[in-house]
Amino acid sequence: MKIVYVAAMLVALLFSNKAGAVEYVVKGAEANGGRASFFLGSIAEYRKKGIRVVLSGTCISSCTLYTALLRDNLVCATPGTKLLFHQYFHVKNEQVDAQGRMVSFDLDRYVEGTERQRIWMKYPRNVRQAILARSPGLPALGKELSITAQELNIPRC
Repeated sequence: MKIVYVAAMLVALLFSNKAGAVEYVVKGAEANGGRASFFLGSIAEYRKKGIRVVLSGTCISSCTLYTALLRDNLVCATPGTKLLFHQYFHVKNEQVDAQGRMVSFDLDRYVEGTERQRIWMKYPRNVRQAILARSPGLPALGKELSITAQELNIPRC
């Protein structure tokens, strides 16, 4: 875990912008997703503080919610980054790590109705359009929809 953290910090330094703004690199365990509430809380905090998120590698599940920062020009992606989307779901029997990220879980049920719509609307319009151009909606868990950062017009870091 320390190696991933150190690598993330080094990448953050390499990709820091000229104004010296703080950046947060999403790579490793966090890129695998987790509770939407964790990511939505992070997004609100990063937006408030002007922290830019750097997506690197494969961004799965709730990690894709960081695209909400496109509206604020606070997200970029390294070359070759891809995002994997699937339906939102509730979990049971979850195990979390020290940072509160899920490391294992059992699927309980898919999110429906207004809760699903609230999360869906966090994605910028171009992301929603890209998803709908490839699928009638978000696919089931295990059948993720893969879209590159370039296809989503996420600026390159």
